[in-house]
Amino acid sequence: MIPTGWPSAELSLGFGSWFNNFFYSGAENYKPKDLATIKCPYTEYFIFSFIKSMQISSFLAAFIRPAYNHYLYSKIKPKDRTNNTDKIVTAALRRMQGRMLIGGMFASPLLFATSIYLNEYTREKLVDRCYEIRRDADILSYDRTTLAFGAIGWYWKRIQGAVDGINLALLYAVFHHHISKKYLNPITPDVLTLLGKEKYETVEDAEFGSQKLFQFIKKKLEERAGKNQKLENNEE
Repeated sequence: MIPTGWPSAELSLGFGSWFNNFFYSGAENYKPKDLATIKCPYTEYFIFSFIKSMQISSFLAAFIRPAYNHYLYSKIKPKDRTNNTDKIVTAALRRMQGRMLIGGMFASPLLFATSIYLNEYTREKLVDRCYEIRRDADILSYDRTTLAFGAIGWYWKRIQGAVDGINLALLYAVFHHHISKKYLNPITPDVLTLLGKEKYETVEDAEFGSQKLFQFIKKKLEERAGKNQKLENNEE
């Protein structure tokens, strides 16, 4: 048997199709039906919310940094400045960014719950939303690079490095949207596009596509049989 990737069905807890799509595990055997198989929509959407919380908090920290930098220097009197002043201010700025990232991570359940409430997501609607996210190559590229660059930054300079890595992922997302996907090979290509396979438009199409085709053909055959019967009756 050809392996379908890690994690196995026994270990994935119904989460394997998301994992295989996001991390390219078993990509050579990935099918459009697998992309539309969403068994844990709430967990999947929470992960999406968690990543978005990191992205938002890192961006806000980078946006606030210049103003906070000005504030810190304004609090230091010229006579109190030393050769280490710049290092101290830089360390304070990085601590601020790190704390905002951690705060964003802890706030992710609130973002998740608020999004569920405001959008009035039922389980069925959430499945559709999760499939929209899975189909969106730009979102996936941004989220993948967020985790990858964030992990590299963490290894480099811990929490402050993770902030820099996540912000670098934002810059790459802009580059990918405007240039990379049009003229270059993206570093995180879409799985099914890479395999040259078409995606279903909706989860319903994936679940009932063959049944709809069968019903359509059956209806056409019944209509044709009805017309033939009318012709026979008219001839009589």
